[in-house]
Amino acid sequence: MDTGVDINPDTATTVVDRIALDGGDPGDQSPSKHGTQMAMIMGAPINDWGMVGFWPGVRIVSVRAAIPGRDEFTFAAYANGVASCEELAARHRIVAVELALGSPGPSSQEEVAAFVDRVDRAREQGMSVVAAAGNAD
Repeated sequence: MDTGVDINPDTATTVVDRIALDGGDPGDQSPSKHGTQMAMIMGAPINDWGMVGFWPGVRIVSVRAAIPGRDEFTFAAYANGVASCEELAARHRIVAVELALGSPGPSSQEEVAAFVDRVDRAREQGMSVVAAAGNAD
């Protein structure tokens, strides 16, 4: 779950599905192209273009949770993104959910509770939920 993923020679064969939580373009809508870069670092195949990822050919399901044109999410988007991964697990064997943390924190205990509930449900379905914390100053 990140800022979306653009399709290029390093993502075309590894990105098997793309959605946007806001129903818009699932491509990378951020100025930094963070989601595309992360997808390439994780799974870019050996193809004489760009880079080779840590796990060439891994299957990636991209969930764009970021606000279009920005490199940040609302905190509620994290819970919504995990819920989307739970739903997509019926079509794709999702084993890990990566959260690119770096946006504002929760604004209420209800947001925290919803997030914890979603992470617990994902774990019950056999998914690991990992956080990449450090994307903010």
